Amino acid sequence: MTSKIDWSDVGNGGSQQGDGDSKLRDLLFIRFNSGDSHNIRPLGSAIKFLKAGISQDGNYRSAIIEDPDSPTIKKYSNMNISTRYAVNVIDRSDGRVKIMEGPISIFKELGAYNKHTGRNPGAAEGADFSIGVSGNGKQRRYNTSFTKNTTLTDEERKMIQEQGLYKLEKIFKVVEDDQIEEKLFGDSSSSNNNNKKMSSDTVKDELGLDGVAAGSATAEDDLDLNF
Repeated sequence: MTSKIDWSDVGNGGSQQGDGDSKLRDLLFIRFNSGDSHNIRPLGSAIKFLKAGISQDGNYRSAIIEDPDSPTIKKYSNMNISTRYAVNVIDRSDGRVKIMEGPISIFKELGAYNKHTGRNPGAAEGADFSIGVSGNGKQRRYNTSFTKNTTLTDEERKMIQEQGLYKLEKIFKVVEDDQIEEKLFGDSSSSNNNNKKMSSDTVKDELGLDGVAAGSATAEDDLDLNF
């Protein structure tokens, strides 16, 4: 199932890697291409989920699943099952809030930062990371590294509270077993993405911004998150 996770849990337990491609419209994603170098700032919590993917007529289609051993999944010997993660981020290239989805090879460094420093990388006082991308398909590799500790600026906090964070558990919602084949092989021309942004109050809670007034001398004391 799709579930919010503690950063200290990232990287604990085994996972399979794969290259899923989210097809949701009107959502901003970090897009990984060979040779890219991304600088990102996590926001809030990450989620973890299982993705089933399959190539069909030259296209790659995917669905979030609950049970990798379900009869529907087992029908297809060429089905790829991977453990994936996603988190809201600020893309430093343009300053916009986007969704970053990827394998453990990206996210384990964010989890390691939490374990080594005791700081939540997605809190108001968090950190920036760089991600280098090389190769394609099954040969794709990610090199994630800590860049620096960062505190969200007043402008960033205002932008986040006004625009909201993406509701990742809705966007990466599990597809019921009897709907998986339709998701993978049916018409994908429409997507309903209504109500997939967090409310302002939820954003404040997610980033530890509750009770932070503009110009408050004690604002910095209220920014740590404890999950």
